[in-house]
Amino acid sequence: MFEKWLNKPEKYQEENNRIIISADGKTDFFVDPALNAVMSNAPLYMTEIKGDFSFSCKVKPLFKAKYDAGAVMLYIDDYNWIKFAFEKTDLGYPAVVSVLTKDYSDDCNGEEIPHDSIYLKMSRKEGLTGLYYSLDGIIWKMKRLFRFEGNYYRNIFLGIESQSPVGEGCEVEFSEINLLEKPVKDFRKGI
Repeated sequence: MFEKWLNKPEKYQEENNRIIISADGKTDFFVDPALNAVMSNAPLYMTEIKGDFSFSCKVKPLFKAKYDAGAVMLYIDDYNWIKFAFEKTDLGYPAVVSVLTKDYSDDCNGEEIPHDSIYLKMSRKEGLTGLYYSLDGIIWKMKRLFRFEGNYYRNIFLGIESQSPVGEGCEVEFSEINLLEKPVKDFRKGI
């Protein structure tokens, strides 16, 4: 399903409905609002997406350092993208993190998720975008609902990303990958 790499990693595996991406150390996507520094060197495996969609997958990072993560991304360019990640936060625990970047990145950490894997879902209907997570792939919780409408008709890519901004590298397994060419019916519930 994915056909194009941005920052192709030296090591990755793809078989059946499972992809393992190994990010090198010092890799990330982030436009720091305080320092005006841009990082856009993490491996991102993507496909061009047009119109409405719903995408979900199971994400299992092998956490080592803070900010190690596996993510689902909606990418236009280095200054316009959405990252929805399962990340080892600077608070010392794994959490669901969302980053919306329009020229600069915001950063929104969630509560502790004491598991080694999680399901992430992203859905879009015209300019409306919803981000959801689940522990079992059945019951979903909304993390964020927002508009990203100015970019709806531009070339846009959907992908999966592995990162290790301050660490020596991070391996992430993505499985149970599912893409539908229609949005969720209920943007509050993610179903």
